[in-house]
Amino acid sequence: MQIHGLCLEFPKPLVIELEQDVFQLRNAKAFLIPCLFVFTLTDLCTGHQMRAMRPLFSSPIATVTGSAGLENTETRPAVDTNQRTGADRSSRGARNAPVTIIEFSDFECPFSGKVQQNIQELLRANPEKIRLLFKHSPLPFHLHSRLAHEAALAAGAQGKFWEMHDLLFANQGRLEKDDLLQYARQLSLDVESFRQALESHLYGPIVEENLEEAKGLNVTGTPTFFINGKKIVGAQSLETMKAAVDEALGLPSGPGVNPPNGNTAAGTAAALPAVVEKVEIGASHIRGAEEAPVTIVEFSDFQCPFCGRALPTVQELLRRYPKGVRWVFKNFPLDFHPDSLLAHKAALAAGEQGKFWEMHDLIFANQSAIRRDDLVLQARQLGLDMSRFIADLDSSRFQTVIDAIAPPREAKRPAIPSLKPGVTTKGPESAPITLTWYCDLESPLSPQAARLVSEIEAGYPEKIRVVFRNLPLEFHAHAALAHQAMLAAGAQGKFWQMQQLILAGQNKMTRDDLVAHAQTLGLNRAKFIAALDGRLYQSVIDEDASEARQQGVYGVPVFFVNGKRMDGLQPLAMFRNVIDGELTKTQSAAGQ
Repeated sequence: MQIHGLCLEFPKPLVIELEQDVFQLRNAKAFLIPCLFVFTLTDLCTGHQMRAMRPLFSSPIATVTGSAGLENTETRPAVDTNQRTGADRSSRGARNAPVTIIEFSDFECPFSGKVQQNIQELLRANPEKIRLLFKHSPLPFHLHSRLAHEAALAAGAQGKFWEMHDLLFANQGRLEKDDLLQYARQLSLDVESFRQALESHLYGPIVEENLEEAKGLNVTGTPTFFINGKKIVGAQSLETMKAAVDEALGLPSGPGVNPPNGNTAAGTAAALPAVVEKVEIGASHIRGAEEAPVTIVEFSDFQCPFCGRALPTVQELLRRYPKGVRWVFKNFPLDFHPDSLLAHKAALAAGEQGKFWEMHDLIFANQSAIRRDDLVLQARQLGLDMSRFIADLDSSRFQTVIDAIAPPREAKRPAIPSLKPGVTTKGPESAPITLTWYCDLESPLSPQAARLVSEIEAGYPEKIRVVFRNLPLEFHAHAALAHQAMLAAGAQGKFWQMQQLILAGQNKMTRDDLVAHAQTLGLNRAKFIAALDGRLYQSVIDEDASEARQQGVYGVPVFFVNGKRMDGLQPLAMFRNVIDGELTKTQSAAGQ
């Protein structure tokens, strides 16, 4: 199965098999959105995904491949020695390391971003044993990727390749030129020199050379790795990549893990549990020919951005194969999407009047506007009987349909142990300024962000209330546990002290390191470990992450000053200007 980005309820693998025209689901308890049940394929961005799917419709068993199909019509000058300074810094690790990992990656590819935490963990677990070579492989359908790769090289020319690398993967949805210039300012680069490199495409030839290398090695998608020459395709698990590194080091593989051999999708599928359940179509809404030989069953959530992103692909399949494909829609609202459930009810209510798919398309076209009033307005646009629609929308008649598919809402996680009010905030509740801070404790920018916050507090005593939001990024391998530790310490009154210890030693974020921090702070060790190992505060982190998505926050650090957004490490003077303006407004309002 190819998943072009997904919202996770539980991080388990999913495999679909087509057998005698019946779709069967392995490991049906895995809740992944969107799920398009057609065939098995590892997570991979490819140059021509639609072309790759065509063999599926002409043969019951097909090997699915893609081709980057890159055509260069523009001739660029050779790269001189000075220009190569940036490219030479696209590697990390000892040159004489026994294992070399070559990574062909794309800064806009979600799977390239997803696998970064595995790479960091491999480097952390094998100091002096791995050399990582980063190869620039922007895919043609990622419109902002090529300039992002040139930006990384331009930062590398100023000694900040990996810092820019981390920022780009942390902000994959913000790769416009202005964003890249902002990142250069955050990293204290010579911004004018950086700008000139981007505008002249100074490092374009190096990107082109890397693409030619990729073509020569038959690299057709990202991410693709060569571990001492052995090819691994896609965002594989840490266990799979560790097995390849262990094999290269001459170490035995872990139990149940086979060394990868080429594209590891088959091996991954073989390792899955043998639990099989049928996917029943039942009374689900269907689009396409009833007698079509191929059925796509989609479990989807109207508020999930990746489900929206998958929609054009499925629509294109229906257009290309009008008699070959039918599409079955399963309502699967996730509980951390607050507006999703009502949107699914609205689609089903429209379906009662023969307009399910029309409402489906309208909701996905307006994912940021799916509150009750928005849904009522869309129903009017479709010419529905409004009294009937509103009655159906406000009733519970569709709840059983949704509950039959989705996991029980509000029942999947144990109750959150109560945190005392104000644990993740500091400063007086009545302060005129609220500074909300989205943070990842493993981000290299977080220590600077903490110092910035302290300077702001010192400059405005008793006037600032700081609200901390947990946003551990997926590719930072230790961030999630560190945030759990901070919350567990907060339950014992030491939230900010734990944050200070973690940020003072970002290279010490393993479980043992965090337990040692707890002992340093004099915490109750048993309570702390129970909270840490039980992930007792995951719901707090999930709520913060959900709020971040609603605010359009996908990277760190991001601040809001009384609701005004400020991205990255802006100068202290800029924060003062905004805060002074807010204080002036507060004083003016008080005088009226």
